[in-house]
Amino acid sequence: MTAPVPLAVLNILASRNFQIHNSWTTQCVEYLRSGPSPPRTDRDLAEGIINQFLHSDIRSMGLLVLPRNVEEAHRIYLGHPRPVVLQVDDILEVGVSRNSLLETIVDFKPKKGEPPRPPGEKIQFPRKMLRLTLTDGHEEVTAMECVHLPGIELSSPIGMKVEITNAEVRRGVINATPSNFRVLGGQVPSVNDLGVLFLLEQKLRRMLQLEELPIPQPNAGAHGAADAAEIAARAHERAHHNDIPEDSDLFDEVDIADDFDFDEAEIDMNAILATEALYSASQKAELDDARKVGDAKTTVVNERKPLIEDNVIEILSQESVESEIFFSPPTLADAERPEETHPGSGSSRNVQSHVLKRICPDSAALRKKSKTFEQPATTKRERS
Repeated sequence: MTAPVPLAVLNILASRNFQIHNSWTTQCVEYLRSGPSPPRTDRDLAEGIINQFLHSDIRSMGLLVLPRNVEEAHRIYLGHPRPVVLQVDDILEVGVSRNSLLETIVDFKPKKGEPPRPPGEKIQFPRKMLRLTLTDGHEEVTAMECVHLPGIELSSPIGMKVEITNAEVRRGVINATPSNFRVLGGQVPSVNDLGVLFLLEQKLRRMLQLEELPIPQPNAGAHGAADAAEIAARAHERAHHNDIPEDSDLFDEVDIADDFDFDEAEIDMNAILATEALYSASQKAELDDARKVGDAKTTVVNERKPLIEDNVIEILSQESVESEIFFSPPTLADAERPEETHPGSGSSRNVQSHVLKRICPDSAALRKKSKTFEQPATTKRERS
């Protein structure tokens, strides 16, 4: 027979404005008492229930606290005379363009050859005005951030719980301010398994009508289900954004025994971090090799360029070349027709340009040096 929930525990929950279904509360008490460290006092038991509530989907145990058809309500006050606890089902920044938000996510991801970001590093989104979708498990209501709300941001996990106190509702929208909005914390792990940024990027791509990223398939192996999903998401993200081949061993499947217990699985984080470090090191080595090859090619070009220039200058400075190519004997017909640009019948500048283009057509430096050897143009009077 199931033992009833102690009255002192129910009073603690009611004093902190948690309205929870009785059947869920009873099951939660049994779960906590059967654990390895059962609560010793009613207060410990109440704290354990609240912690489970914050990390569970409110749809499974929440009571109806929002008015029916709240989206049509106007000039009413929610959370009066007592506060109500709701769950955040969606967060969106409406004061910044969706393209800018998507670019922020893409820029935050490590590029090819870059090491992974530290675990504690957070992405910094531009902050203007948040729009929240809140629910009690039965009805939904929209809340707009009228004044900056502490404790919540665009990258906050879905499923966190908030407390609304005497907040005005206009045309179905809650005017949220720090005085009537308080973050309690928590999340729904099953919703955030793929990562908050992955879910946010998918949502932005959907809104912008862009191609969505495929949902990664978690590798099980010796990892728990949630951790495997996160690892697969990171691997999938690298494959699409860092050009890792799709047949990479990061996606190798692991055979799972039929009696494998995910809850009892141990995660070797040191092995995971070592693998990531090895991958980053290999990528950096490939990048360094590519840079060395590029530097070597540049060095060869720079070493050969002075030799080419010297050869061209030597050719242009030879008297025989000047007499035979650059300056053919002028005739009366030369004075009567415009200058031509082929060797033997034009100005020295045109002939030198012709030679330079044949030897080194793309070298502006050589054309500048060739001006040293230009001969003064012969006028019609001098030729006559």
